[in-house]
Amino acid sequence: MMFWKKKKEPEIPSRIEGTRDADGVHVIRISGVLTDKMFKQLQAYAVQEIGKAGSVKAVMILDGFQGWPKNAKSDNLDFLLQYDACIEKMAIVGDLQWKESFLMFLGAGYRKAQIQYFQAEDLAKAREWLNL
Repeated sequence: MMFWKKKKEPEIPSRIEGTRDADGVHVIRISGVLTDKMFKQLQAYAVQEIGKAGSVKAVMILDGFQGWPKNAKSDNLDFLLQYDACIEKMAIVGDLQWKESFLMFLGAGYRKAQIQYFQAEDLAKAREWLNL
C-alpha cells in the first residue's frame, strides 16, 4: 500500500525592498512571509522617507507573498498614531486571496490614508489611482 504525501508548496525567500520612482511614489516589494523584523524595516523605511518629503504615496507589490508567521507580533498602532497623517495613499497589488487579510492588517477604513487593493495584473491601474 502506498501513501501519498501532500506536496508542500515551495517556500519563497522572505524579502522586502523599497525604492522611490521618478514620480515620487514609493514602490515596496514584499515576497515570502512578512516577518516582524521585515515589518519593522518597512516602518523604519517609511519614517526615513516621511522625514525627507513630509508625506508619501506608496504601492506595495505582493510578489510571491505567503502571509505572516503564526506567532506574528507586528504592532502597527504606535506607527499609525505618529505617522498616519503623513501617508497620502497606499495601493496594494497582489493575489486576490490576500485582499481581506492585508487590508485588515493595514487598518484600511480606520486610517486617514486612502488604501486600495488591486489584483496582481492591475499594477498600471494602481499606479494611475495613486496619481489621481
